Amino acid sequence: MKIKITEIFKTHDSSIDVEVKSMKLEMSGLDVEILDGIKFNGKITNIKGTLVLTGGLIFSYNTICFRCLKQLKKSLTIRINERYSTDVDEDGLNYSIIGNYIDIDKALSDNIVLSLPMKEYCKDDCKGLCIKCGAIIDEGQCNCKEDDYINPQFEVLKEIKQT
Repeated sequence: MKIKITEIFKTHDSSIDVEVKSMKLEMSGLDVEILDGIKFNGKITNIKGTLVLTGGLIFSYNTICFRCLKQLKKSLTIRINERYSTDVDEDGLNYSIIGNYIDIDKALSDNIVLSLPMKEYCKDDCKGLCIKCGAIIDEGQCNCKEDDYINPQFEVLKEIKQT
């Protein structure tokens, strides 16, 4: 989403409010599906020629439990604080101002990717799947016995134990 900045770009300490009620972002390569769009409420402030985007970002998403593969619906609230500048930044910490506009899509999607947990769990003590039959252990006892499955790599240890 492009925001026109001509009214604040030349005046220090001026700002404009930004409200996005439902924004769609394409974010390929993630194991999540963003639902109902992204909501952002914040402002852009000119601080000595650098524009600072601040505010709150809220969204819901579908993902799966890392242990038992159940579908999960989660939501996340993120605080945004990003800088935009016309100067090329060696550190890559600033986003670019292009003409009389800034595009907030990249800043928002970067913050979403960095804020998503690497692994999601349906509950903290999720026991996952049975390694033999694949049943979800938390949903009830499967018919497998613990001694039924032996990792082939450790088969030789069973023979040592018996002697």
